[in-house]
Amino acid sequence: MNTYRLKLLLGGWMMCGIACATGSTVDANGSGGAYGGEGGAPHGPMSTGTKGSTSAMSSTHAATTSTNATTATTSGPTTTSTVSSTSVSTTSAVTSTSSGAACQQGTRITYGTLWKHAPNHPAQYDDVPGMTVTWDGSCPPMMSDSYATLSNGWTPYFTGTGGCVIGFDSDCPSSPPAPCKTRITYGPSWQHPANHPQQYDDVDGHIVWTSRFCANAGLNSSAMLSNGWQPTFQGTDACDMSFRYENCGGV
Repeated sequence: MNTYRLKLLLGGWMMCGIACATGSTVDANGSGGAYGGEGGAPHGPMSTGTKGSTSAMSSTHAATTSTNATTATTSGPTTTSTVSSTSVSTTSAVTSTSSGAACQQGTRITYGTLWKHAPNHPAQYDDVPGMTVTWDGSCPPMMSDSYATLSNGWTPYFTGTGGCVIGFDSDCPSSPPAPCKTRITYGPSWQHPANHPQQYDDVDGHIVWTSRFCANAGLNSSAMLSNGWQPTFQGTDACDMSFRYENCGGV
């Protein structure tokens, strides 16, 4: 009984060994059999397909990322450039318009302390809109006073001989502003230096007659100016000068 069973078991093992060996050979070659071609197909191609799909997804993701990056890069500079350009253009236009509207050509005329005010005119200056006003610096006497004739026809009067002191400033100063200049015009008794036929001097800066003091020396007299000059006049107490200031902010 035991011998019979042993033979059956040995026979079964031998048959299984042949079948299994044959099935492995077919599966390995990938031809025929229930698990040969069809059984291998789901594993090989599926695995390959999965890898291919993963690769495709990665490629698609990369393309999307690249597209987004390009869009972001393009969007950034384009937006920034547009805003910047618009801002600069608008600011420039406003500045230009504001400057043109605010500045109307005119002249402020400021008078010195010896000016004889007109009735109901307490201010020490006049604003003349729409024109440039100036003066040549001459200051002739009128009895015990003196006066100036301005380019607009006005004739301001001043107390004493040679009392004319006037400043002229534009309502629309140039950029950069014009320098301050002083014209000193001397009276008829002034003793001209050699080679100086003009009756005046144009000097850079703001020059004043210090305290309007006139010092006598023998038969002549002289004045001391803030730049150190000492013009001399023939006769005692004969100092006679007028001052025109341009772009000096008054007198």
